[in-house]
Amino acid sequence: MLLCNAAYGFSQNFDVRTKSEITAEQLDAKLDNRLEGTGRYFIEAQEKYGINAEFLAAIAIHESGNGSSTAARRKNNFFGLMGRRGQLSFSSPQECIDYAAQTLTKPEGYYFGRGRYTISRIATRYASDKRWSSRIIATMKSLG
Repeated sequence: MLLCNAAYGFSQNFDVRTKSEITAEQLDAKLDNRLEGTGRYFIEAQEKYGINAEFLAAIAIHESGNGSSTAARRKNNFFGLMGRRGQLSFSSPQECIDYAAQTLTKPEGYYFGRGRYTISRIATRYASDKRWSSRIIATMKSLG
């Protein structure tokens, strides 16, 4: 797996299977509210599923207002994850981060399973906002 850090330069075509060199402590310094102290879970998800920790953290920050949204506070849902009956609820931040990483990387899923490995390709399925990928990239750059 390739390695990256903020100096690498994130772009629309960044392959999110690229391993980040960011540490849990560096992530924790940028995470607030319900995301505070979750840096290690993003690193664990990167190691377990092969998805960039900075990318995952950027989605969580963006989708949850850095852990301040109602879904983050009441349901530990940092990714805007939906089920048949609305927003999914998780018992802990760790469970949510793990679930999101697993969902994105499933071999039979809509993302990695269909060749969506770049930020722009994931954005086409993940979000209706046309600026989503640009916002995720900006957040990723702010983490380094």
